[in-house]
Amino acid sequence: MKQQRKKEREKTAWTVESAGERLGEILARVQTEGPQFLTGDADRTVVMISLQEYQRLLADQPGQDFLNFMETLPLYRLEMEREAQKERDLVL
Repeated sequence: MKQQRKKEREKTAWTVESAGERLGEILARVQTEGPQFLTGDADRTVVMISLQEYQRLLADQPGQDFLNFMETLPLYRLEMEREAQKERDLVL
């Protein structure tokens, strides 16, 4: 399975130099064949994906709910007090 993915990646890999000359072709392949990889050197790789794929990936990541967000805030530094009264008058 890894071999197959490596072959597919090699088929869709572009150097920065060749990408500059063939950007139109790369963009077309992103739409028809899927992600395209741009390599600047051995340590850096950029993946070009379609806007639809990008939006799908964002939609798959649920946002943090409000309670979890509030629990992560460093509120221990704040000095807060709350009245012991449980009921409050509500003016509408």
